[in-house]
Amino acid sequence: MIVSVWVVEWYLDEDRRVLQAGDTISSWLTFEDAERLQGRPNERLQTIRGVARALPRWPGAEDGRHPIAIDIDGGTLYWDAPERVEGTIEVTGTISLNNTDAPDGFPTTHGVVRRVRMEWQGFEFAQGGSRLGAKPGTHPVYETVLASYLPTFDDSPTRSIAEFDDRRDVSSLRWTGCLIDLDLTTSPTTR
Repeated sequence: MIVSVWVVEWYLDEDRRVLQAGDTISSWLTFEDAERLQGRPNERLQTIRGVARALPRWPGAEDGRHPIAIDIDGGTLYWDAPERVEGTIEVTGTISLNNTDAPDGFPTTHGVVRRVRMEWQGFEFAQGGSRLGAKPGTHPVYETVLASYLPTFDDSPTRSIAEFDDRRDVSSLRWTGCLIDLDLTTSPTTR
């Protein structure tokens, strides 16, 4: 099974980590349901089919939600679900790499990176140049690369912006992370 996995920029930047096809990943994976994304369209969304099982409450669980493990072909996803669910499910949302925390004994998922896309987002800036947040009405732009790279704060995508969207102002785009296609059916020791 190949899943798209969001890797937030600070995770890569913190360790000066670069991702490329063929790399092996061993990490907890977190699922977030599409309803929480407030209708923001992006390439991160995917439909997951698996078997849900309730987990006991733990200190990292989100208040008002229910800790769930979703067993999928080749791995396990952690989900703070809006309601308690068990059994076979089909849900739409995003999967993220999680190196922060998980319930005791929660399994890591192993896979091989098959594709890397840098994600760029339009941001608004204050007069002093500090980043305020995502510019309303903008959507992420994806740049397919052989290997991720660590841009500086002032960097823009390496390609001409016209290749992405000729209506965008390249100076407003900032790197927000990478979207990787992770092959969970391939043994991490097989390249």
